Amino acid sequence: MLLGNWRFGLIAFFGGSIGAAVALYKGVDLANLNLGPYGFNSALAAVVVFLYCDGKLRLATLWQSLRE
Repeated sequence: MLLGNWRFGLIAFFGGSIGAAVALYKGVDLANLNLGPYGFNSALAAVVVFLYCDGKLRLATLWQSLRE
C-alpha cells in the first residue's frame, strides 16, 4: 500500500499498530499475534474508513461513524 499511495501506507501502519496494541492489551498469545491476523485486519479496516470518509478523516467524522 505504501508504494501505491503514501497516505494509505501511513493509515495502514497506524491501524495495524492500534490493532496489535489492543490485542496485546486483551492478552492474545504472542504466537498468534506474530501470525498477523490482528494487525492485518485492523490495517485494512483503517484504510476502508479512510476511503469511506473520502480522504477527509477527522476525529469528529470517525467518532460519528463509530457511534452509528
